[in-house]
Amino acid sequence: MKEAVRTAAAYGGIVGSVWTGLGLGLVNRSRKVALDSIMNIGSDVSLALAGIDVRVRGEANAWEHRPAVFIFNHQSQLDPVLLAKVLRHDFTGITKKEMATDPLFGPLLRFAGATFVDRGNTERAVEALAPVVDTLRQGTSVIIAPEGTRSPTPQIGPFKKALSASLCRRRSRSFPW
Repeated sequence: MKEAVRTAAAYGGIVGSVWTGLGLGLVNRSRKVALDSIMNIGSDVSLALAGIDVRVRGEANAWEHRPAVFIFNHQSQLDPVLLAKVLRHDFTGITKKEMATDPLFGPLLRFAGATFVDRGNTERAVEALAPVVDTLRQGTSVIIAPEGTRSPTPQIGPFKKALSASLCRRRSRSFPW
């Protein structure tokens, strides 16, 4: 029961933070202020409400070379919130196309400029990732869990074929981010 209350509180914190961030963005007439506020306030508030104390070692590494592609091992629903806590601002994500229709996260991901990938179609997945290069060139970092699904272990699993193919193609072109 305690875990359910903490989870509900964390989701409530995210929802409240989204509205707060949107309000700050409207007042400042800035989409960037809205996004940065949502990421900063949302991660801090939702983690605090869930009773989670996050201590980051080496946080400067997340800032040393920006923009960057951050690859993470997706193990829980909490991962995006933890990434927001560490990265704070100027990032977006690559996620499965099904997330675009998620009632809670779909609108937020679209507002954040996320790229939605059809994991079942390699050709469409590669095409969907083409704009990510422009995102990086504009100074926005990108997060991706290339395993394509949550991992049951701490070990990185095999990358999804479409994501691997596209990442390799992009890297081989040596884009100057």
